[in-house]
Amino acid sequence: MTTIQGGKLVASLDGANVMLKDEKANMSKIIMTDVAASNGVIHAIETVVMPK
Repeated sequence: MTTIQGGKLVASLDGANVMLKDEKANMSKIIMTDVAASNGVIHAIETVVMPK
């Protein structure tokens, strides 16, 4: 996926978990999905992913 700033995130499965990997190879697990927010729907991740 391409971020708003032009960075890349790669989504993959680790068992039943969806994982995100940023350009620095940091990994983050999606821990909550489809959370209604005032500006749309969000998905929560457990750690920070960094842009380029």
